[in-house]
Amino acid sequence: MEVRHSQLKNLLLRGYETKVPVDIKGAPGIGKSEIVKEVAERIAESEKKDFIFWNEINQEEKHKMLSVDLSKVFFFIDIRLAQFDQTDLKGFPNTKMDYAQWVPTLMFKVLSRPEATGMVFFDEMNLAAPSVTATAYQIVNDHQVGETPISKGMFFVSAGNRLEDTNNAFEDPAPLNNRRANVVLLQPQVRDADNKGDDWTTWATENNVDPREIAYLNWKESNLFKYDIESKDASFPTPRTWTKLSKMIEGVNDLKNLRAYAGALLGEGIAREFVGFLKLKEKVNIRNLLKNPKLIKKYSGGENIDVKYSIIAGVAELYVKDQKILNDALGLCKHLEPEFSMFMLKMMKGMAKGEFSSKLVKCKNWKGIAQDFAKYVL
Repeated sequence: MEVRHSQLKNLLLRGYETKVPVDIKGAPGIGKSEIVKEVAERIAESEKKDFIFWNEINQEEKHKMLSVDLSKVFFFIDIRLAQFDQTDLKGFPNTKMDYAQWVPTLMFKVLSRPEATGMVFFDEMNLAAPSVTATAYQIVNDHQVGETPISKGMFFVSAGNRLEDTNNAFEDPAPLNNRRANVVLLQPQVRDADNKGDDWTTWATENNVDPREIAYLNWKESNLFKYDIESKDASFPTPRTWTKLSKMIEGVNDLKNLRAYAGALLGEGIAREFVGFLKLKEKVNIRNLLKNPKLIKKYSGGENIDVKYSIIAGVAELYVKDQKILNDALGLCKHLEPEFSMFMLKMMKGMAKGEFSSKLVKCKNWKGIAQDFAKYVL
């Protein structure tokens, strides 16, 4: 079953309610791990429980979980299964008596407490050794590790790349597949044709991704994700690498540095094109354009699409710094093609700190375009 990101979120929520395990396959870097954690945080919030990311708490805090009240705790445990061996999951045998008994690891000792609730995420599951995955199967299927039962309040999710994405993956056995829900996550679309918000642009604007990247990828959608298993290039563009690049280029305007950072994460070819796109913004004085919006007519026509996307990025970037330009930005909408106006307003709304709609309707220029855009941006 192929699913988009919003469908996967709904499936994980239902899986948690019913405790039906879910396995997610998909290309690298498209957000599998991020969605699982996001859903875990959402569940914890809805149940009014403290979200405990097991991987990020220290040993002292982990030991405390053996005795504290877990009724208000929601665990999220991220296990990169390819990095584990069998004893990391199963524990070790205690042979001090006249019989052997498996002693569980601290993690599963905590999860054996009946009141424990949360999510265990087995990432890279089909890259792990068969002996390791066999132990994980018992955990997923039977809520038990070795001789230690695991709380029925725990929900198990696994993930991995598709077989065509790597030469190192093992094919999951049919008996395991038959005990869980199995989906393939589709790579995200830059824009959602149905305007339902299930696209990368909506996510990016709401998660502080650099507006220069958002504008560039709306111009060159095919560069959001490019992966070729036969390629020898170590760096290639995915939603994950674009997000990492956004953090690296925050506040950076030097084109040489921008190209170096982009090349390291996306590959030389994409970096060269991205920096070329950024140079277009140097052709336009954004503040002057906002004061004289009719100047945008100079860039009308299909041959200037890249320039218009670059201008939109500049306006959105400026709005984050100076929200007083909102009325002038609305004035620019009167002279831009509707699809570009709509895109610019959606970017500004997603990136705005504070209430956007209430500020919008107070602007003098809003009255002239409200009929065309109200249902999309309010």
